[in-house]
Amino acid sequence: MSCSGFPLKAAARTRWSELFISCAERLQWAVYADGSVDLLRPATRAEVVVTLLQAFGVELVAIDATPFADIDSSTEFRSAILRAHEDRIVSGYADAEGNPTGRFGPLDAVNLAEVAMIVILARELYGGL
Repeated sequence: MSCSGFPLKAAARTRWSELFISCAERLQWAVYADGSVDLLRPATRAEVVVTLLQAFGVELVAIDATPFADIDSSTEFRSAILRAHEDRIVSGYADAEGNPTGRFGPLDAVNLAEVAMIVILARELYGGL
């Protein structure tokens, strides 16, 4: 698919990410589909997970059980988070000793190290982009 053209989101125009945003909008990726995402704020952990799974073409299906106390049926991008957890791409937060806390933090801002780890693990499991 060609992703030429201007992004619908005016804030993306003339930025380094312009072509990527345009492509995500045209592909109707979840975070970009309705044009409401604020591109100038930090991305959330949930947004990064769903976007990367969509970039890798991972099918998102309903998963009932959740290991995370802060993920319920109303959590946006729940199916992506749970699929990534099931596939061992994400594991949620851990305490100082490395023990799972039972929290994922879907609305927390994601940091660069987390994104890098998710990309590395996703690429190993799902193949290259």
